[in-house]
Amino acid sequence: MLEKSPQPVWINLEYLSAENWVAGVHGLPSPHPRLALTKYFFMPGYVPETGGLTREQGLYHSRESFQRDRHAQSRFWAGLGLPDKDPRHLRVSLFSYECASLPGLLTTCAQGTQAVDLMVPLGKAIPQITDWFSNRGIRINAPLIHGNLQVHLLPMLPQDDYDRLLWACDFNFVRGEDSFVRAQFAARPLIWQAYRQAEAAHLDKLEAFLDLYCADLAGADADLLRDTWRAWNKEEDMTPYWPALLAAMPELARHARAWATKLAKQTDLSANLVKFINKLLESRAF
Repeated sequence: MLEKSPQPVWINLEYLSAENWVAGVHGLPSPHPRLALTKYFFMPGYVPETGGLTREQGLYHSRESFQRDRHAQSRFWAGLGLPDKDPRHLRVSLFSYECASLPGLLTTCAQGTQAVDLMVPLGKAIPQITDWFSNRGIRINAPLIHGNLQVHLLPMLPQDDYDRLLWACDFNFVRGEDSFVRAQFAARPLIWQAYRQAEAAHLDKLEAFLDLYCADLAGADADLLRDTWRAWNKEEDMTPYWPALLAAMPELARHARAWATKLAKQTDLSANLVKFINKLLESRAF
């Protein structure tokens, strides 16, 4: 890079976090200790002072069209070999790491008054689910049923189909970073499982996001959401929270849509990155 003329712009594209320090670091130069090179930190984030989120053009229009079109949703479920959604059932997607809270959640759903269809893409949660069902094998298009709970195994889906899964479900459990962001764009209530880090550093990231996400949510609902997300990430018993979460679902759904709309008003990461690089290039021209 040092020998190139003109020198390329050197960007350090960082991981996504809602922590307060992110906005302060975004765009800062980091001179190389020995060479005449400067690296610039570019921080994804949820506030305008950051680099924003990865979002393709037309995403929200595609989501709205799909969520308003019952026939499109029926075709989507049929393409997965699944029946159409029963309006009396809650359809929930589960994409998670291993979690000690999962067996209790399954039990709560099975024993509850609300019928739950749990849609589970192939992944790390499958061994726990089969253990809970007394090692009954689970296969695609062969649901496991216990009480008011039906578990449907899905193949790992292409990104577009995973988006449709998030759009078509009433509630989404997601993990890591990519599925977390896509679930926010889906405008559905969600629970995030952060990637575990040493010394529980991931819990700081959880709290930072909750501070942003719950800012416009009423007190009792905000407290419930915080407690439920914390229990899931600390792998505690979910039994006290799930029924209350179901009761609060209309308000949580309204809030999830309002949050997605707020994110849509921000410039996406790619556009911000292009602007940032062009500004650096223009400054070098003088």
